[in-house]
Order: sequence, then C-alpha cells, then structure tokens
Amino acid sequence: MNIFLTDISYFNGKWILMLLLFIIFLIMFIIKRYKGSEKDTLTNDDVDFMIKKIMIIMVQIRNN
Repeated sequence: MNIFLTDISYFNGKWILMLLLFIIFLIMFIIKRYKGSEKDTLTNDDVDFMIKKIMIIMVQIRNN
C-alpha cells in the first residue's frame, strides 16, 4: 500500500510539473506573438530559445 501511494504522488508531481511547464510555454508563446509585431529581435531570439528549452524538458519528463 505504501508503494502504491508513492507511485500516485510521483505521477501527480510529474503531471503538475508538466502543467507548470506548459503554462510557462504558453506565456512565452504569447510574449512572442505580441513582440513579433515589433522589431525587437533580441527578445524574439530569447523567447524562441526558452520555448525550445521548455519543449525539450517537457518531452524528457514525459519519457521518464
């Protein structure tokens, strides 16, 4: 029973982390959309980099 509860909390933590990263991803995507109309390439490059890193982390978490 103890192992079962540990497994449930592990998966809940994993999904909470995935949800948090997805929310961060959405915020970054929205920033990119609003900054895309401006010619601020430094901000766009930073946002692109963060979006790629968040997606890589989400895939790694899902595969573990």
